[in-house]
Amino acid sequence: MAALDQTYGVRHAQISGVEWDAVELIAAVVGAKIHVLGFVLNTHTAVVIQLQSKVAGEDAVDLAGANGLSCGAAGTIVAPYNPFGWFATETGAALQIKGKNGTCASSGFIVYVVEPQ
Repeated sequence: MAALDQTYGVRHAQISGVEWDAVELIAAVVGAKIHVLGFVLNTHTAVVIQLQSKVAGEDAVDLAGANGLSCGAAGTIVAPYNPFGWFATETGAALQIKGKNGTCASSGFIVYVVEPQ
């Protein structure tokens, strides 16, 4: 299997000072999956977050396990760069982030590729 980062162009998105409940990080691409290759998320308060695949008009699908990712106050969650990807959205789905226990001010970035299906 070829590394995703060598097959498709690597893209970056910033998470900057947003306070969110559920926010779209990367817009859906018709006929394509979004593969997350790495991310850094800094939070200002303790929070449990979930990265989700969201097709318009359907329920979001959790990508980071049923319990999400826990982060303490003034904490950081890091998924180091993985050229094969950590997880992917469904075809035609957006990537969103959701605070499972409320809203949280956060910042960081995400590295990804878009794979046509």
